Amino acid sequence: MRMSDNHRIFNICTIANDLDQYAKMKESFIQAGFTNDKCRFTLYDNSHGNQFDPYSTITSMLGETEEPYLIFCHQDILVNQGDGVEKLVGLLAELDKLDPKWAIVGNAGCKDSCSIAAHFIDLTINVDCANLPKRVYTLDENFIVIKIGAKLACAQTLSGFHLYATDITLDALKKGYSAYVISFKIMHLSSGNRFSEAFYDCRKNIMNHWSPFFRYCMVSTPCGANLYFSKYSFVRNAIEKNNFIGQMLKNRRIYTLIVRTKRLFSRA
Repeated sequence: MRMSDNHRIFNICTIANDLDQYAKMKESFIQAGFTNDKCRFTLYDNSHGNQFDPYSTITSMLGETEEPYLIFCHQDILVNQGDGVEKLVGLLAELDKLDPKWAIVGNAGCKDSCSIAAHFIDLTINVDCANLPKRVYTLDENFIVIKIGAKLACAQTLSGFHLYATDITLDALKKGYSAYVISFKIMHLSSGNRFSEAFYDCRKNIMNHWSPFFRYCMVSTPCGANLYFSKYSFVRNAIEKNNFIGQMLKNRRIYTLIVRTKRLFSRA
């Protein structure tokens, strides 16, 4: 898609509880070329309490956004690594040629082999994954770009501040679309917090929601958490009881071997 001075391309949406941090984030976008003639900035103010939830907010914004793309990002990112609006528009145009069925992209995600593809810097790491874009099955929440025309949505039954990018990526896959990690680099001023009670509540809820759609599936998330889906209660029980079968089902190497074996025989 070409940039035009007359038509905005992105709606940049953020839920923020620290308005000073949000202001710095917004300014970094503007300095990177995401100016008001090309973008709209939408702030959901949680500075006086958690009035807004990412799951419902993303779904609402996808229904209301007139721009072709919705950027949903954390308040604690900075677009200060040399990549700007022209690069992002170019990457999306290239992806349209490579795979017109893409629906969502980000800067970190996990492939079907449970390995991570990432292109960002945070407080502890500086990652530059080679040979991007890479097709993935989960994405990190710090920065995602969603194609409005794909008509994605987060699950209405889910809430909280974790794993919503994984949820909407799974929605894309269910609808026949694909997800990618692209080489658009930003700085994330956090290493995440996946050891909170709220995180494990979200993890349990997303597994309960998506299990009916799978015989058995394991996906990894960029934060290092594994999610297990199965419509069969005995599979879920085996994993929860942590017995021998459960340990086998939770082993990344074994699951990767199963995936690759299925792929090999599907080509035969």
